[in-house]
Amino acid sequence: MTGLKAAVIGCGDVSAVHFEAIAKLDGARLAGVCDSDPGRLAAAVAAYGVPGFPDHLSLIEAVGPDVVHITTPHNMHATIAVDCLERGVNVIVEKPLAHTLKEGRRLVAAAEGSDAKIAVCFQNRYNATSQAMHALLSSGELGAVVGASATVLWHRDADYYLSRPWRGTWTGAVAGS
Repeated sequence: MTGLKAAVIGCGDVSAVHFEAIAKLDGARLAGVCDSDPGRLAAAVAAYGVPGFPDHLSLIEAVGPDVVHITTPHNMHATIAVDCLERGVNVIVEKPLAHTLKEGRRLVAAAEGSDAKIAVCFQNRYNATSQAMHALLSSGELGAVVGASATVLWHRDADYYLSRPWRGTWTGAVAGS
């Protein structure tokens, strides 16, 4: 089989958007998935009919992807992305790029030293309201922009945080435990 070989590392909630994007991209095919949670991994393997791996290094070794989509908890982004870049694998990583400034700098250095490319997913810029605001500001109708502020209010109930214990905690999302 030819074409762009893509893999998804992290099969939680946001991965669905990435699986859909890969499926819609001409010339791309999903070649493998990775998740440390056996249940999520098994579900992705069954849903997409591709090999599954419990760790990203095994996936890279076995599948040899051209690009990986990193959709893991925040504290894992930088380490996985650096490992991929060091092996010449292109990366699309969910936001945030890294969970600390130090890890962000380490990732930038790895990207600068690699022939592989990295992109950070900021999908909200494609929301209808964001696009409308961009069009309004670009039109000049409001005059010169001299300052800006924005607030996004999302409601997350207790079930959202309970479904993924790393969410909203310093130890789970930031400190890396």
